[in-house]
Parts: sequence; C-alpha cells; structure tokens
Amino acid sequence: QIVPEGASAEDVAKVRAGACYVLSTMNQHNAKCQQQAVEQGLLGYIIKLCMVESNSTVLRKAIGVVTGMRPPPPLFFMRRLRLCSTLFHLIVSLCLALGCHSVV
Repeated sequence: QIVPEGASAEDVAKVRAGACYVLSTMNQHNAKCQQQAVEQGLLGYIIKLCMVESNSTVLRKAIGVVTGMRPPPPLFFMRRLRLCSTLFHLIVSLCLALGCHSVV
C-alpha cells in the first residue's frame, strides 16, 4: 500500500499527482515507454482519472501524461475523435477549475 490507511485526501492527492508526474516524465520522448503505456491500458486509466479527478494539481499532472503520449497510429486513428473530444473537455474542465475567464 502506497498511502497509509487513514491518510488525508490531500496526502492521497499528492501521491496521485506524483505518480502522474513520474509517468509524464517517463513517457516524454520515449517511444518504448509510450508503447507499453498504451498496451498496458495506462492511457485509458489516466483519461478516466482526468474525468473524475477533483484536485486541480492532479488533473494538471494527469493531462500532462495524456498530452505527452504519442499513441501508435492504429490506436490513434481508430479513436482520435473520441480522444480529441475527451481532451477538449478535460482542458475546458481544467480551465474552469483554475478560474480561467474565457475558454476558446
């Protein structure tokens, strides 16, 4: 168990943010790591995390993981509309969470 039982929500969010930071750093300019992340379902998990995350720091880090990924062409082309739509909604949500006044 990474987070001790009874840990505060803030401590748990720090662990999620740290994990997302590590994943985004690991995947940056690393095709082998990106391929494994896609094959192991990590990209889908991170997208789901983005959709339900309420902590803005974790959300920013998780979006960093997703935007840093370069999925293999077949996966990207098969799911690009859904992925682009999801990313757009996540970016709008992030902007709203951060208090942006206008979202294009």
